[in-house]
Amino acid sequence: MGLGQNKAALAWIAGISSTIITGLVIGDKVPWWWKQTKAGDGGITEQQAVETIEKYLDSKTALYGPPFERRLAYELLSGEKLIQLGWWQTYLKSRSSEFRYGSPKVIPISSSFSVNGNEATIEVVEEETVSFYSNGKPAPRPDDKQTKCMTNCHSKRRTFYALTRVGEKWKISDSKWN
Repeated sequence: MGLGQNKAALAWIAGISSTIITGLVIGDKVPWWWKQTKAGDGGITEQQAVETIEKYLDSKTALYGPPFERRLAYELLSGEKLIQLGWWQTYLKSRSSEFRYGSPKVIPISSSFSVNGNEATIEVVEEETVSFYSNGKPAPRPDDKQTKCMTNCHSKRRTFYALTRVGEKWKISDSKWN
């Protein structure tokens, strides 16, 4: 597949994922697994939000590399974040590739935590090391066109996380970083 076709495929997948989420939230019928509890029933603290993010960061090697854990993904993620992970898992498996992560650290940014019913947001500084392998060998990361770093690349960035209460559990539903 040429570069242009690959970009077109990525745009198509991104459009579908947005449509799926919009349909789930706005549509007349919401699937049983998307239904949430009433607002105010068992909120989340800033510390619990940070612990949820830490658990996700600790699990990234199993999510973005063999064994590409789906059970763990459903336990930690929901919404757009779960859809994005599914795309990455398919992409990586089809190319015999994987990400390996290490040394995760999460530092909440003061006064960034907010809860509104079944939705919570927090901005953090997250640090980790990232390595990318293709066919068992170090390779340039497909998501990093600037540094060309392949193994034990230090990553430190501000990340905004959205968490959603699904049933009795808080899950990461989206994240954006600069």
